[in-house]
Amino acid sequence: ASVGSDLLVTRAAQSAASTSANPEIDSQMQSVVTDLSKLGNPGDHFVHDFFLPSGELPLPTGAAALISQMPGVAQVSGGLTLQVVHQEGTVPKIVAELQQAARTFTVQQSVAPLTAAEQSQIQTCVQAAQQSGHIDDATFTKCLPERFRSTSFTVTIPAQTIQQVVNPPQTDIRSTSFTIGGVDPAQNAIGIVTPAQVTAGRFLEPGLPEALLAEGYAQQHHLALGQDFVINGTRLTVVGLVKPPLAGQAADVYVPLPDLQKLSDRSGLVNVVLVRAASAGDVPRISAEIHAAFPDAQVTASTDIAAQVSGSLVDARNLVDRTGRWLAAIVLVATSSITCMLMLAAVGRRVRELGTLRAIGWSSALIVRQVMGESLVIGLLGGIFGVALAVGVLDAVVQMLPPLQAVAPPSSGASALFGMGAITHPLSQTIRLQASASPTIAGIAVLLALLGGLLAGGGAAARAARLRPSDALRELG
Repeated sequence: ASVGSDLLVTRAAQSAASTSANPEIDSQMQSVVTDLSKLGNPGDHFVHDFFLPSGELPLPTGAAALISQMPGVAQVSGGLTLQVVHQEGTVPKIVAELQQAARTFTVQQSVAPLTAAEQSQIQTCVQAAQQSGHIDDATFTKCLPERFRSTSFTVTIPAQTIQQVVNPPQTDIRSTSFTIGGVDPAQNAIGIVTPAQVTAGRFLEPGLPEALLAEGYAQQHHLALGQDFVINGTRLTVVGLVKPPLAGQAADVYVPLPDLQKLSDRSGLVNVVLVRAASAGDVPRISAEIHAAFPDAQVTASTDIAAQVSGSLVDARNLVDRTGRWLAAIVLVATSSITCMLMLAAVGRRVRELGTLRAIGWSSALIVRQVMGESLVIGLLGGIFGVALAVGVLDAVVQMLPPLQAVAPPSSGASALFGMGAITHPLSQTIRLQASASPTIAGIAVLLALLGGLLAGGGAAARAARLRPSDALRELG
């Protein structure tokens, strides 16, 4: 049976210069604008949490149910990851009231004298009115040019109170953020976090107001098992601590999926769906069907993410291992070489002693056997001592070198290690240099010491065998 999930379905937001380029993101980001006047009266202490998209847009409603009905799908689990902005502080006074007294405005206009054309127009108009037998003030007013019909007016503005909304002033408002993940406790075999990652306590149970915390987040905020903490007015109990296999955490806090949907006002929504296939052969076909059903969704296979994450870490590990092996080999060979040179010098100083033995009647063959036997024993002891010395030197060198940090970049969107939670931060692993002496390298070093001893002893024995007894006695004298 497979472990974890085979496919990850997300709907990542496209990069844009501003959120307005994507209306869906823009609508979700509106919740970050706080109407502080609704959080209490000026001077009141407030605590409020915003829920923002974590980089993935919601999948269509019912996506998980539709995928679960596809042939070859063994199990489906939906999840929701969001960014929480926690704010607390004092409600400021952000409405200014301005009292304005009554005012009166009088506008006067100077009228220029009538022109000859205007006089002719008025005369013609009046004559026409007289012919009709009826002329009054209204008729005469109509005969005047437009500029004579209004010469002055007075405007009176009564006293009034003006309320003006101003930008929120500087206050003691403090903001922190963390990631939160919604998990379906009923589908705990796969998901953005599973019981396999629980290091203390237990996993979530359906219908209970409880939460899991990432070990690092719990340590940073001094939270322990059994303690309560509040998210957007809802009190949750810490029932477990989790730690994915690698350093990158999918979320800081995990709660049951229905609770997160209710807290964030995202009823029925998920932004990640994990799929387990009945067999490995069904994965390509299921992936194609999901693409067809949800064209804007991203479908990622577990093998793709495994290669991406493990590739960087494995390469770093291999580099460190190769460096350690070469360092161990160099130290061992150097130690054995030094042993050989010291032995060669020691045997060389015995040439006169060996020549004396030759002078008192030892045969050349006996001298060669004597020297070769001593060289074999000294080479073996020197090789063993050299290996022990090399191990000590290697350990000291390793302790002085700093550790290496291998990092695998986060995959786009919710990205996940399948069955191990979504990855929102680069995966990293601390790797220390290992330069231990393997049995093979140690054996080669001992053999080199033996070979060096035999060569050194053989050279000294050959010189002693060729030395004439008279020359040896002369050197002694």
